[in-house]
This record gives sequence, C-alpha cells and structure tokens, in this order.
Amino acid sequence: MKTIKNTAIGLTLFIFLTLIFLSCSSATEPKIEVAPSGRDYVWTADTLITPKGLSVTPTKMWGSSESDLWAVGPSYSNYYTIWHYDGKKWKNDTVDDYCDPRGVWGTAKDNVWIGGIDGAFWHYNGVKWSKFCTVKVEGFDNFVVQSMCGRSANDIYAVGCATSHSYSKYYKGGIFHYDGAEWKQVAISDINFSFYQILPDNRSNGFLICSVTFSGNSSTVYAFDGKTLTEIPTDSTLCSIDKIGDNLYRVAGTKIYKYENSRFVFFKDFEGTDFSARAWGQGENNFFTINYGGIGHYNGSDLTTVEKTPNNYVTQAESIMIGNDFFSVWWDILTNYVVIYHGKPKTN
Repeated sequence: MKTIKNTAIGLTLFIFLTLIFLSCSSATEPKIEVAPSGRDYVWTADTLITPKGLSVTPTKMWGSSESDLWAVGPSYSNYYTIWHYDGKKWKNDTVDDYCDPRGVWGTAKDNVWIGGIDGAFWHYNGVKWSKFCTVKVEGFDNFVVQSMCGRSANDIYAVGCATSHSYSKYYKGGIFHYDGAEWKQVAISDINFSFYQILPDNRSNGFLICSVTFSGNSSTVYAFDGKTLTEIPTDSTLCSIDKIGDNLYRVAGTKIYKYENSRFVFFKDFEGTDFSARAWGQGENNFFTINYGGIGHYNGSDLTTVEKTPNNYVTQAESIMIGNDFFSVWWDILTNYVVIYHGKPKTN
C-alpha cells in the first residue's frame, strides 16, 4: 500500500507540473491572427453629399487606420476634392487655394501628403492642409501627380505625367522624391508613358510602377530602386498592380500574375466568372475584386459577388484594404452620386 501511495503522489505531482509547464508555454507563444473571410463581412454604403449639379469622384485613398481615411479626386468645385472618414461618417475637407489632387499618402494622422494635377504638393499636419510647393519637369509645362507611396516620412515618391503644349514632346513619365526637406525630380530616361501607379515591393525594398500610354490602350510595368527604372517583360495588356497579403500582383484582363524573382508568374485566370478588375486582400485564398455588378470575393475555390450595386450603371473608382476593413468608391452614372462601400468583419 505504501508503494502505491507514493506512486500516486508522484503521478499527481507530474500531472500538476506538466499543466503548469503547458500553461506557461502557451502564454508565451505568439497568437496567430487569422484574417476573416470576405464572406463574413457586414456592408454599409455612404453617399458623399454635394450640392446639386456638383460631381465628385475620389480616385485615390490612403488611411492610417479604419477610423482615419482620406479619399481625394476631381470635382467641379475645389471645395469637394478632399474627403475624410473618422470611423463614423465622411466629411469634405477644404484648402485655401486651388487643389485638384490625384495622389495621397502618409505615415500618420498628422503627416499626410496629396499631389495635384498642377504639380502642387499639399501637407496635412493633423489640423489643416497647407500648400508645400509646386514642381515641374524641366522642358515641360506641367506635372500631373497620379500616385504616391513611400517607406517613411522622409522617403516618399510621387509618380505621374509631365505634359507640354508642344506637339514635338507632348508628355512623358515623371518621378519626384521627398527626402524630408524638399521634393526633387528623379533623373530617369525619357519614357513616353504616364506613370499612374507606384507600390512598394517588400521583397526587394524597391517599388513597382505601372504606366499607360496617353491613349490608354496599353501598359508597361517597371521595377524601380529609387534611381533606375527596369522594364519587366509582359504583354502590353492594360493592367493594374495590386497588393494581396505581402506580395504584389499584375492584374490584366481576367488574369492575375504574381511578382516574384523580378518577373510575373501566372497565378489565376477568372475567365468565365463575373470578375472585372483589381485585387486587394489578406492572402491568395482571401481577397476582394471588382466584379460586374458589385464587389467580389475569392476564397480559394470560387469567386462570388458579396456586395451588389443597385444597377448596372455603377462603376468603381478606387478601393483600399486597411487592416481587415475594405473601402470601395463607386460612381452611380444614373444619379451622379458617389457611394463608398465599407466592408467590416462580423463580430460575435
């Protein structure tokens, strides 16, 4: 009996120590966050309110969080070119001079930049917008900012198109860099394309720039290391560069190509589905798209429309993924209203 009792005590002690060990071990292990599926979202739609007869179409978005989001784009009135979302509603913000922004990017709530079609850069300090400077490409009459991004407050790029009134050199792509003190033109070879997208490439610590001909019927994609542009071999199909997870993808027609090892590798073809364009998401089995008829979602096996638009005359202008939230700007041609859809993961 004495032997059995000691054995029982030893077993009890072993189990007790094991439970303590497991408890301590699990407490120090990092928690793996699983991105919610786009099928488990609650959708709301906010209409941007403008006076009758005034249109507005935000074409670029950036935000520091789900409750601090900026949307900018053309309007018939300078008063309605800049919009801000505070987590509850969209409100237009104003500046004290002409401003027609087409690019926006920042690092924090009190450090946001926008660039306009007149080469003007504006800065937001958390309280108000102030005009910082106006730039031009040497030999051209104007520079149109079309996209912005960066890696820090002192390392920001703006790409776009330099235009001229001269027919001998009508336009070319241009790049400007902000180093924390001023915006300077980056010296590159003459390229007769308009740069309309720039996104950071986390793998190379560089960027990808997507360009389009002035006629808008073909595209070229370049790798950019901060100094040199290198063309990436592709066909000339009009395309976009989008981010899924930590990787960049080229979306051309119904096909999506993944960027890896300095080239694009075929990933997915959505031919025969409602897929129309673009891709934003958390991973290759969980991303949103633009479908014919609304916002689509791909879950690794099928593509479906998760939020439908009210009619077939609504077109998408821009979308963005911030955290797990998805924001998408749509223009209703019939009503001339702009609606911003917001997809938010369901909470239990």
